[in-house]
Amino acid sequence: MKFLKCPPFRVAARFDLVLAFSFAFPEEVLRPFVDDGLRIDLFQGLGFITVALVWTCQPRPAGFPHFIGHNFFLAGYRVLTSPSDELGVKLRGPKIIGGVPLDL
Repeated sequence: MKFLKCPPFRVAARFDLVLAFSFAFPEEVLRPFVDDGLRIDLFQGLGFITVALVWTCQPRPAGFPHFIGHNFFLAGYRVLTSPSDELGVKLRGPKIIGGVPLDL
């Protein structure tokens, strides 16, 4: 389902509520969740998992009527990472390690 990560069209949606919580863990606890080539972002020796809870209202292709959309709740979690130094890239971002969509 890799093709669903970035749809080929614009999407219109409303987020009714978003809650995000971050938890700190030692790097060795997070390493199994992160691919080779990624470095875990650390602060004072700790990496972070962020859990996001999102109530999404009527996502649909942009320009389509609201009734086509379907409300759902999404719980996702990610580890904050950067590419390893060997790649020479200066980007940072979350490595998504899971998510669960639930119908409302």
